Parts: sequence; C-alpha cells; structure tokens
Amino acid sequence: MRQHGAMSTDSEIRHAMIELLGTGAMSRDDLLAAVRALDASAGRTAEQILRKDSAFSDLDDVCYVPALVEGTSWTFGVDADDAAEGFVRMHPALSPLGWWLISSGAELIDDASDPVGEVGTDGIWLDGRDTDVLVGPPGWLDAVAGGLATLTVRSEQLQVTQCDAPPQPTLRQIDAMRVGFERMTTSKHVRPFGNAAAGLPCVPSDHAVLAALLHDRDAFVEAAIPHLDDLYAAAGLEQRHHLLAANGFDWEAQESSQQRNKMHAFYGLDEPQIDMLTTLIGVCELHIEKGDAALGPNDDDRGAAAALMSTSLDDGDVGEAFWVEMLARYATPHEIEAFADTVASRMAGADPVGVGWILSQCMAMRDDEQGAVALVDSLAGPGCDHVPLLLDAAAAMSDRGDALTAMRLLARAGISESDLVDFDPATEDLDEPLRLLIEVLPYARNRPKAKVGRNEPCPCGSGRKYKACHLGKERHDLVDRSSWLYDKTLRYIRARAFPQLHELADELADGSYEISQELSSSPFLMDLAVHELDMMSEFLDARGWLLPDDERLLAEQWMLVDRSVFEILEARDEVLRLRDVGSGETITVTNTHPSDATRPGMMMIGRPLPVGDTHRAMGGFLSAPPQLVNPFLDAIAADDVDELIALLAQMLRPPQLRNTSGEELVFHTTRWQIAETDDLHARLAAAGFVGDDDGEWNLTEDTSSMRDAILATLHLDADDDVLRAETNSDERASMVRTVVDDALPTAKFLGDQRREFDELRAEMSDDDESGLLDPNDPEVRQMMEEMMRTKEIEWLDQEVPALDGRTPRASVTDPIGREKVARLLASFPEPQPGGFVGFSPSRLRAHLGLDD
Repeated sequence: MRQHGAMSTDSEIRHAMIELLGTGAMSRDDLLAAVRALDASAGRTAEQILRKDSAFSDLDDVCYVPALVEGTSWTFGVDADDAAEGFVRMHPALSPLGWWLISSGAELIDDASDPVGEVGTDGIWLDGRDTDVLVGPPGWLDAVAGGLATLTVRSEQLQVTQCDAPPQPTLRQIDAMRVGFERMTTSKHVRPFGNAAAGLPCVPSDHAVLAALLHDRDAFVEAAIPHLDDLYAAAGLEQRHHLLAANGFDWEAQESSQQRNKMHAFYGLDEPQIDMLTTLIGVCELHIEKGDAALGPNDDDRGAAAALMSTSLDDGDVGEAFWVEMLARYATPHEIEAFADTVASRMAGADPVGVGWILSQCMAMRDDEQGAVALVDSLAGPGCDHVPLLLDAAAAMSDRGDALTAMRLLARAGISESDLVDFDPATEDLDEPLRLLIEVLPYARNRPKAKVGRNEPCPCGSGRKYKACHLGKERHDLVDRSSWLYDKTLRYIRARAFPQLHELADELADGSYEISQELSSSPFLMDLAVHELDMMSEFLDARGWLLPDDERLLAEQWMLVDRSVFEILEARDEVLRLRDVGSGETITVTNTHPSDATRPGMMMIGRPLPVGDTHRAMGGFLSAPPQLVNPFLDAIAADDVDELIALLAQMLRPPQLRNTSGEELVFHTTRWQIAETDDLHARLAAAGFVGDDDGEWNLTEDTSSMRDAILATLHLDADDDVLRAETNSDERASMVRTVVDDALPTAKFLGDQRREFDELRAEMSDDDESGLLDPNDPEVRQMMEEMMRTKEIEWLDQEVPALDGRTPRASVTDPIGREKVARLLASFPEPQPGGFVGFSPSRLRAHLGLDD
C-alpha cells in the first residue's frame, strides 16, 4: 500500500480505503483517520466516497461489501417469466448484494471466467410495487430459468450456475445469522423498528445478513449460502417485506405503527387526528363492502356513527387526508360519494361542512363542476373554518375575477402575504394555496379606477347609475388580465392532470430523471399540456362558465394558436420582434426577458399568444437547433403531437459524447497485479503498445476521425507493481483486457472501475478546488479532444445558416457551395498545441475532401 504519499485521484483514495477495510470493518472515524495518515489531503474525498458509494455499507462499522462477500455463493430462485424478460428479483435471496450492485454493477463471467457482460440493478413496477431487480446481458438466465440457481462472487465479478439441490443452513451460518440480527437490534446506525409497547424489535434484513458475514465470514464462504428464507427460518427469524424479526413478532402492530407514523409525516396530523382518520378509513372501507350496515346494526347506532364521521370530516386536515388516502387505496369517487351520502342522510337539520366538501370533490371528479362550486359557495359562509373548502371557494372567486373576495377567503384559511415574506424559494416549493395567493394578489392590491362619476350612467349600458351598478366591481383591462387567465388554466391543470404532466415530462426527458424533474414545473411543459394535450378545452368545458365573458372569448381565441418556429429579428429589454418561419408573419412579443445569449438570427420554438395589439410568451421559448426547424414545422403542420413531442425530446436530450471511433464515452480504469516485470516492456511492445521512459505505454490506431488515436494508455505503479489501463469506452476496455491478458498470462486481474462522463467530471471538479477543470491535465485534455472530434463529425451534417441552411457535407457537392464552405472554414482559427481545444478547420477540410 502507498505510504504517506499523495493520492492524486479519487480512484486511488477509494482503492486505499478498500485495502484498509479488507474483508472486515472499521469505525467510520478510524477509517477516515487511517486515510488521512496515508494522505492528509484525502479526508474530504474519503468522506464523499462514503456518502455516495453504496458499496461501502455503514452498519455499526464501515465495510466494503464486495470484499465482504468475496467467495460466497448465494442460492436464489428464477421465475421463468422474469428470466424471459432478462431480470431476476433481488428480494429476498439477493437483497444484501444490492448495497454493492446499486453503486456500480458488476461484470458477469462464464464457467471459464471469461466476461460476458454487465449485471446491474434496476427498479421495475411489479405486482403493484416498485421492485428491485438484477438485470444482465441477453440470455444470461436462460440456463437457470424456472429453477434454483447459484450466484458466486469472484474478484468483484459474478458467476451464475444451476443449483441442482438446495443447500441446507449449517450450524455456523445459523449462529452467525442470530448474532447478526441481535447486533442490528442495538445498532446506532441502523434504527430498529418494532412494537414499542411489546419491546420487540425488527430490523432491515439486508443489514442483518451483512452483520452475520462480519461476525463469521468463513461460515458463508466454506459452505454455500442457502436461500435466505431457509436461513432465517433455521435461525428462528421471520421476514415480512424487507424487515426481519424473531418468530412470533406482532407484524400487525408494526404495520399499524408505521401507518400512524406515515399519517403524521405526510399530513402533519396529531394523535387524536390520526385516530379520527383511521376510524374514517376503516368505516368507509367497510361501507364499500357492506353498505349502510357498516355504520352499525340499527338506526340509533348508525346515527351516532354518522355524527362521529361528520365531526371528524369537519376537521379540514383530517378531511383532506381522508380524501387523499381513500384515492391512494384505489377507492373510486363513486364509492367515496356513496359513503358521504350515507353520512349526510343521517345528519338532518345539520350543516355538515366536512361531508359537503367531500361531496364537492366527488362531483368535480365526475365532471359536475357547477354542482361542486355551488355546494362550496353554499357552505363557505361566515362561520366556516374548513380550510380545504375555503381554498376551493377562493379558487372559484379567482376564476370569476373577484380578487378581493378570493383574498378574504384565503385570509380566513390562514393564507396571507406574510407567508410570502417567510417563503424561501431556495429550499421550499410553492404549494397550491401560495400559488393562488400570488395569482390574485396583484389584482386585489391594485384596483382599477372608476370610469365615470358615481351618479353618471353606468358604461355597461344598463341605464342605471354607476354607483348602483358597477361601482366597486370594475375589472382590469383584458390586456392586464391575460396572465391571470393563463394562471387560472394552469391551476386547473395542476389539480386535474397531475399524472399526465409527469408522464409528459418523462416522455420529453427520455429516461433522464434530472431533466424530468426540471421539466415537471417548467412553463414550456405546462403550455404543451394547455395546447397539444388540449387541456385548455377541458378547462373551458369545466370552469369556463365562471370566467368573465371577455376572458372566455380570449381563451377560445388562444385555442386556435398553434406552436411554431420563430426567428429573432430584434431583441431588446422586455420586447422581442419575431418572424414566424412557417407563415412569414412578423409579431412583437412583450413582457419577455431576453438573456445575454439571445440574439438576432436565433431560431426558437414557442406559442406566443395574442393579447391586444401584441403577443405574450406565456409558455416561454426553447432554442431550436437549425437541423430540427423543418421537422418541427412539418410536425406542426400535420398536427402530429406525438412527432412534435419526440422532436422536443430529441432536442432536450443531453448530447451523447463519443470517442473518435464513434463509441459512447465511458471511462474505465482496469488493473492487474504484475508478478514479473523483467520482460514487461518487451511483451507489451509485442502486443502493439509503444512505451516511454516513464513506465507508460500507448496503444494507437487510425479511427474514422483521427490518425493515431490513443485507444488505451497503460501505466505501471512501481510501488506495488500494479499495471493500470485507462480507456474511454466499453469496447476499448474489453479490447485492452483481452490484449493484456494474452500478453501477460501470469498477471492477476484486480478489477475494472467504470465511470460515466458525469461521474468523471464530478470527480475532477471535486479535485479542483477552484471548480474549474484543468485543461493541462492530460486526462482532461484527452476528454476534451474526444468531445471536440465528436462535435466536428456532427457539425458536418448540421444545417448551417451561413451555408443557406444546407449542411457542410451537402454544400461541397457543387462548386458554389464548396467555395462557401472553404471560406467559412478559413474563418475558423486552428487550435494551437496546449491552447484552447476547439474545431480544427484542417480536420474538417480533410473530412470534406477540400484538400484534394
């Protein structure tokens, strides 16, 4: 091991931590102290590794799971249907390995120890729940489908074989399992659960198994590990879901305790409110099954039960939680409404506000918005303090254009301007009550001025005096109310189409969770829902009768406006002058905020809406790549929503970075222990590597876009005779593994670390305290060179405005276009050695044949 020397990379620090832990464990503090003893500057990186890398499991002490399970064989069942889909469920038999495999996956090897692909974890919705599965290369489970299999861990690689007879738990394994369970029940890092009244604990089963391995690893290496269900049973333990407890554990009490904790965490309910909610849910579910008999055997009992239910629902927090919980339990609005009707029918002469609010929700769900609003209006009198009902009443007043009354209702619901003063957008998300407050606040603060004198005829033409007709009821000009109208539409969509919004965000994100989260509340996504998903029409059908007449007419006009591609003609403060590329029409968009990058000539896709003599960009714009302009226009002209969304997803998708061979950039560090170094240079040279005097060898090859491209770099660490290969694709890593194994048959393979581009960039940023990547770092420079060559190849097939919208590759096919390309490339500066990495005009000319 390296002693008191600087460890320059995260990989070296991680490797040192693995060596320090071995197959055992250390306290977190002791491990960090040992790392700092090797390199005083490595402590912060080691802490980050422990926080991010789940292969290091923190029980009472830290262990490195791949080393802990090295040499173990795990028995598991393989469902034939699952195997046909290429996965196996991890729970319960393989769950303890998840702590390692979720971090980086592992290489799958065959009976001859040759690699056959990667195995990793994923989450799939199965049997109504998110299920952890192990996924491998095509056909990896074919030989074991429908039976028992054994998964063996060898040098951080996995081997799957058929299991002819299930192994039985050994006495040592049973004893270790009991010790591991007991250890976790007193763990400081793994909070035990259980029935507090009985004092009986239960713990996560994965942690208990790892603790058993720490207690007696040899017991699980010398004999195959039986199916974990069999091991648990032999140790006097039982499992439910992912928890482990002693036989006889009161699981019902455990589940009840967890349910109450969830109700407190999700809804902020106190213990009496949780009791009310639990009773409401129980009686409603019984009513779905048995009808009115759920309230009791006779009229008196049913009346008393109805009174209790009504009183519970009058608590706004409880009523809202009841509505959400019943829908989450897949009760239909019809079933909930039948229960509420039963309760209301036995409350003659009373004014059941809470029951009324539940009924209003059911009405809205069956598209009776008018009935729902009428019921809410009738119940929201001066004495009403039911917060959800007051919020619904405030929303209806906003739709009507009565901002002052909406503000008063919000204040009665406990929502005021002071909540905005305390709101921190950096750490909090806006909830719907605050959104509604922001929606109406400007119009309540700034009332429009009277149009005529009090005693003059009202401008509305009624013939009545102004004071008796519209005094105090004036509306803001429609131009000023246009953004309010759009906000009303978005509020309806968020309330009624939340799942569709997330589905749309996921579709646009094309599998990227980060992009999906960013899009889920973006103005552009909301406008796609408004227009392309036709939700403006749904809003007008449901709530349009509440809107002032002029707002409804404006909304109907907006429905006719299609999305288009626009060229920026002029950009100045809060104003954009645009040309619709499809129609040629020129429009002015006001109330915009152009960025510093906004400039004439840029192409943007959006749907600016007419408001008076100008337009407003309610949904914002996205910059449109030139090569997608025509496909966008075609999709819009064909009213092909699916194609439009597919094009937007293509535009939003992060660029796929590739090396000069066209392979996706993935960075590998592959390591071997070298037994003999005397003839190392000669053997590597015979395999095609070119070495230097610093113990480094390069393997080069001409690729499609670069002469003598470096496929792999080898470096020998003289301190411990470890040979390290750096490659930048899965294909190159596999190739160099084969070449080195053939050239050095006595070398011992130590493992392969695979890092995506974002992971490597994060590591480099962590190492560079300035937050900037060092362009002089050879690894950084190689990465930048690979990226730039990839971009050069892509540029050849992009439509370029300077070439009249043609691609460079198409332009060079005729003399005039060829001359234009030559002049354009002549304006590109040639990157200097060691300087900025940019497009190389000489390489581009060579690609296009301009040097011939």
